[in-house]
Formats: sequence, C-alpha cells, structure tokens
Amino acid sequence: MGLIFGYHKNSVFFCFFPRLIVTLEDFYFKAIGVETEGFKKSERICSETEIELIYKKGEKRHAFPLLSFWLKREDDGPARIVISVAKKRFHNAVDRNRVKRLIRAAYRRHKFPDGYDVALIYLSEEIADFTTIENAILKLNH
Repeated sequence: MGLIFGYHKNSVFFCFFPRLIVTLEDFYFKAIGVETEGFKKSERICSETEIELIYKKGEKRHAFPLLSFWLKREDDGPARIVISVAKKRFHNAVDRNRVKRLIRAAYRRHKFPDGYDVALIYLSEEIADFTTIENAILKLNH
C-alpha cells in the first residue's frame, strides 16, 4: 500500500490507502481552515415524526417551483432540511434524483438561518434549470 497519485477531470488527487481518495483542493482548504460548501448529516431531517411536525406546525412559504414549511427549533444548531419530489410528477427515479441534486446544490450555496427545520417540496411538472431553483431558494431565504 503505497502513495497513489492520479488525475481525473482537472483534479489531481492522491491516496494513502486504496479506499481513501483526497483531492488536493480538499487537502488545501482543510489545511488553511476554510470550510467548503457541504451538506452534512446534521443538516438533514430523517425522522418521519419530525417531518410530520414540520408539515403540521410549520409556516408555509411559496417560491415557484418550491413550496416550503419552516419550523423554528429551540436550539440554535444548523438549519436542517428535507427535500421531497413527488413520484406523481416524475415517474422516473433518475429525474426525481436530479431535481433533488439541484435543490441540494442551491441549498449548499445559500444556506438557511440556524435554528430552523425546513421541508422543501418541488411543485413543477418539469425539471427546472439550476438558476430557477437557486432564485427560489434565495427568495425563500429572505
């Protein structure tokens, strides 16, 4: 098990162990203490009871193509979100996952204020482009 170097899609990477691949950009940002855009496990809502509570007691906001429910928490931890794309609108899982990826990417750029649980529901019948989703996230954020 030696040090492995490689190149993929304009990124140089190196690896101390075969299963651990670290890009030089990630290594550099961690070394200088800069946080990169991310979507951590602590920013996700997985519990069905918490999701139902958001739908029942949350404040509703609308910015096409997204509908959101906001619920203030007691703690001041990072905002947590859940993303929902209906199977009724997109029958193919590939399309549903693409929409969820676009929403997550927009959320990473424009995070919601701390202390909130947010449920995001995609309403459109078609896959919107990234700028449309990003503008909707910005509008919901203010």
